[in-house]
Amino acid sequence: MIRWAVLAKEVNKVRFDCLSQFMTSSGIENELTYVSANSETFADELQRCQNEFDQIRIGPPFGEIACEHHEMITSTMMTLKSVDSLVKQENHWWLRSSSFHGIQEFLNRRGESVDLSGALLVVGSGAAARIACAAFVKLGFRQVSIASAFDEQGRAMIEDFKRFYFDVTFNFVPKDELVLLPGIYSVIINTTPYIKSNELLPELYFFNFLMRPGLVCDLSMIPPVTPLLQEAEAIQIPTLGGYQFASCSDLVWVNWITGKKLSVDKYMAQLKPALDAASSEED
Repeated sequence: MIRWAVLAKEVNKVRFDCLSQFMTSSGIENELTYVSANSETFADELQRCQNEFDQIRIGPPFGEIACEHHEMITSTMMTLKSVDSLVKQENHWWLRSSSFHGIQEFLNRRGESVDLSGALLVVGSGAAARIACAAFVKLGFRQVSIASAFDEQGRAMIEDFKRFYFDVTFNFVPKDELVLLPGIYSVIINTTPYIKSNELLPELYFFNFLMRPGLVCDLSMIPPVTPLLQEAEAIQIPTLGGYQFASCSDLVWVNWITGKKLSVDKYMAQLKPALDAASSEED
């Protein structure tokens, strides 16, 4: 029996409930617990989780903060400065990012080439943006723009990455300059939430900055096919949704803690309908 916890302020329970059920149906006995925290209680709750559970997933907004509360950190995690898992191996806890490895694995298994001659546009500057940016840079992008509503956070992210990726050109794009971008981008990946107060999203729907055919990715999972993806699909631009990346990421994590490789396609076939149902309830 694997006893695991999701430590977060806000958590996608649909996703992790589905993962727990999929693990059980695959012969992996497990017990999932949700642990809520805020910035003041996070350190104490993290320590309690390490004492009480076998494995830990870290949710928003603690992806970056978690790195400050742990000494066992690899060079990859030093670069990312963002974590979504604490993996216990041989009585030691290791900071890991299943999302970083899951994005790479999904792009590799997709079997279609991504045009690396164009630039990459990452929308957002939080933990998810750091992970997505690093994963696509590892794929081979050498020109990257970061667009964010939070100028200071976005510029700080770029300065961090410049210390590790010497052969990559980074530049910051303020919110009001998104519509002015030249059409040099072969991939856009949105890491900002699908909420009414998000002022960045409406600026993306024109796709004037995207080389064709291009690729539009959105890490939001509810709804599984976001308005951004719908707009892209309406004009025949290839898309990838957050639930697709999450499916790979979750099973990367399962492999880390059990050594078992489960079917991404089978898990995805269960996750997407569950997210669709949750989206309908919100509407």
